[in-house]
Amino acid sequence: EAKVQEELDTIRRLRARTAEEAADFAQTIDLSAKQVARVCREGFKDNTAIGTDSTAFRDLANLPWAAQRDLGDLCRLMLAWMMLPSTATVSIMALIGKAAGGSRPIAILSTIYRVLLKLCRFEIQAWDAKVAHPYDTALAGSSSLRGQLCRELQVELGEHEKMTTAHFLFDLKKFYDTVRISVLVQKLSDLGYSAVLAAVGFVAHKGPRVIRAGHAISAVATSTGRSIIAGCQQSCSFARAMLHGLVERLTNV
Repeated sequence: EAKVQEELDTIRRLRARTAEEAADFAQTIDLSAKQVARVCREGFKDNTAIGTDSTAFRDLANLPWAAQRDLGDLCRLMLAWMMLPSTATVSIMALIGKAAGGSRPIAILSTIYRVLLKLCRFEIQAWDAKVAHPYDTALAGSSSLRGQLCRELQVELGEHEKMTTAHFLFDLKKFYDTVRISVLVQKLSDLGYSAVLAAVGFVAHKGPRVIRAGHAISAVATSTGRSIIAGCQQSCSFARAMLHGLVERLTNV
């Protein structure tokens, strides 16, 4: 319970000191009816899972123009107030299979929150491109295969020049489950990440969760402790901020 309270207090302090900035930031995002319609129509695959608000992206894309304008206004309020509608804070935790066996949880977030992040995607992508190290392959347009091929090429060149090569691989088990918001906030701030987007994201990440297994749904869990969730567009950026200094130091050992 103390861990949960620490996380919530951190988010409240972040929202309090970002209140004036949030209204100005909300005005910089294109939330016009045209842009909302385009994002809902083209930004998601047809088979994208739907969250607890039970709203399909295609249905939003087919709304009348006035309704899409109202949806844009709602998104602006969500940014300016750094809040989500109460019905949009619950995440469904589903299990997906892993290639090597076993499974991992991924959050199915509310439709309105995912639409909001898609509307703000350029701000997130610009920060990722600016902060990511040259060897960071967790970027849009990149892949683990491409990263491995680049490493193998370096090994081949080293072998050709009769050099000795050492290749280290390491993994952080359950990394998302150990992220402390109180630490993450400072790291994001040091790297210039939008405090407004972070605050809205934390509201979603710390919201209630239910677990889905087949056709069964668990009781609602409201005490989420220390963790961020996979499935949010901001999660990779949050992880990048947490690991930025560590990866830089390891690379230059």
